[in-house]
Amino acid sequence: MNAITIRLDADLTERLDRIATMLDRPLADIAAEAVAEYVAAAEAEIAKIKEGLEQARRGEFASDEEVAAVIARFSELAQADHGRRSAGAPRPRSSD
Repeated sequence: MNAITIRLDADLTERLDRIATMLDRPLADIAAEAVAEYVAAAEAEIAKIKEGLEQARRGEFASDEEVAAVIARFSELAQADHGRRSAGAPRPRSSD
């Protein structure tokens, strides 16, 4: 395993330390886990971007109808969400 040095602002350091204390784990282990998760997510995102660029180079684009369907769906979701918030209902949480 390699050791590296990073600089964190005081608030982030305190939050990280608080989590390590609550989990009864070394701060370095929590930080290493966080970095590993970030790297995995960044690699996955970069792979998706590269695949999208390759599809574009091959001329594989969504049709006008497909784009319109996605826009319509998001518009419906936004209107439904606005209606719920206007009625005082809590906003649904993201599943991400």
